Amino acid sequence: SLGLENIEDLKADLEQALAILDRLGTGADRFELLMAAAAAAFASGQPRRAVTLTQEAIAEADRSEHPDQASRAVSARERASHYAIELDSGGSSPVDFASEAARLVAELPESALTARVLATRARALLWVESAKAGELLEQAVAVADRVGSPHLAADALISRALLARRGVVADDGARLLEEALLRAGEGTVGSAIRLRALRFSATLHLDDTTADLALAAADEGVRLARDSGLTWTSYGIELHLLRGWALMGLGRWDEVVERANRIMYEPSPSASILGIQALAIQVARGDEGAQTTLTRLRSMNDAYVQSQVDLDELRLALAAGRLEEVRGAGPRVAEQLRALGMTTEELHLLAIVTEAYARSDDQEGLRTSLTRAAELVLTPSLRGNYGQLLHARVRAEASAALGQDAVAAWAEVARLADASGRVPDHVHAMAREFEARLERGDRSEATQALASAAVSGARALGQEFLAERVLGIAQRSRLSLGSGASADSPLTPREQEVLELAAQGATNGEIGKALFITTKTASVHVSHILAKLGASSRTQAVALARRRGLLSD
Repeated sequence: SLGLENIEDLKADLEQALAILDRLGTGADRFELLMAAAAAAFASGQPRRAVTLTQEAIAEADRSEHPDQASRAVSARERASHYAIELDSGGSSPVDFASEAARLVAELPESALTARVLATRARALLWVESAKAGELLEQAVAVADRVGSPHLAADALISRALLARRGVVADDGARLLEEALLRAGEGTVGSAIRLRALRFSATLHLDDTTADLALAAADEGVRLARDSGLTWTSYGIELHLLRGWALMGLGRWDEVVERANRIMYEPSPSASILGIQALAIQVARGDEGAQTTLTRLRSMNDAYVQSQVDLDELRLALAAGRLEEVRGAGPRVAEQLRALGMTTEELHLLAIVTEAYARSDDQEGLRTSLTRAAELVLTPSLRGNYGQLLHARVRAEASAALGQDAVAAWAEVARLADASGRVPDHVHAMAREFEARLERGDRSEATQALASAAVSGARALGQEFLAERVLGIAQRSRLSLGSGASADSPLTPREQEVLELAAQGATNGEIGKALFITTKTASVHVSHILAKLGASSRTQAVALARRRGLLSD
């Protein structure tokens, strides 16, 4: 496949050829050049330019007397719709292009072009007239099968899978995506179709199954995008971001933060989303830098980004005990999320405000939250593992204040978190279940083991404040958690590994190679170790660590 620089050169050459043709007025095939230039523009990440060029191709086809004039007129309109779908807003409507293509193709013999027009028109209508889109996709698959075009059937199956996820058509979205991957084929077109399938497979696994399966799909998609030169496309970008969400779910936070720190300040389409991911981790860790990141993200004119920032701002307020602020802002943020159709984020919001209602003993607020959460989980996209996990968390937050069994409620959250492979949610649930057990006077070995696991898990995530909270509660309750959860070590497991290598005389570069992290990340870990141990140099840090029993002699 062509690299992005080569595609840019090709586009420039094609447009130069068009300019020469226009000046000379020769009989060369201007339509073919326009279509090729549009495809090159699209491949180089310029869908708006691609639409402009296909509009010129439409005009060229309509006034020509070429033997294939009718099919050219259809093809140009179908491509214009396809390219316009990639545009976020403004410009010509993909629905208009696709509708006109459908009207014209109906006058031609059935062919692969027929299937392509049906599938593209369905994609244009996907979020506008979902039922109609479902009918068109069924027709597209049937036509593609009759004319022997499996890759076109695959593309239509992906769109049908999206409708299945929304409950518009009665089918299994996961099965449809798997079939699409099998039928997509190879080559540039096949790669683009498989990329789209993998993007939605990653989302499906994040919502319905486990984070590790989502990561596997995202990893495969990222590799495919890189190898096929499609990293710039919306699906290529989204797969990178989905990979970040999957890593976060698995508790591999350092990897997410490291990548975010490298590119979150670049003017790239994914930079703001990586900033959101970094912010979420900073907030979860109680990092002092969270407010700085939040302020920077506030300057971005993106509704999705602002909604995520709203949630993290409320989490910060909740952690600081500003309960009235959370309760007051909750309805406003909820209204914004509903307007954007962000149902998963609204469940996250309900978990936040429900905790504030519980701590304020606001019974009416609790009932309102529980009612809304029960409504949201009826949404098809929230019926999977993750939606059930978030719903369980809302119920658990309210349980104690409503006189219900909080231990059972948090144990259920932990079970669902474990089933979906969500490590941070599991750690949080264990910590809360431990607190609930002590509230009812349970000092059993099982309770102690739960606390120890919560402390170990929190430290592995870099959530020192959570580990210290559990240890503090245990200490006040005169409950021994054993050496495994000792508060003597302020270091995370990763920092402990770095410390041990530093004690052996390893440089930051050598530490990075040994732990498969960058030299910069190793340097950051060393800086954290020095700060936590109160040392001014690596040598002093090693000496202090040995005195505190953090290193063997």
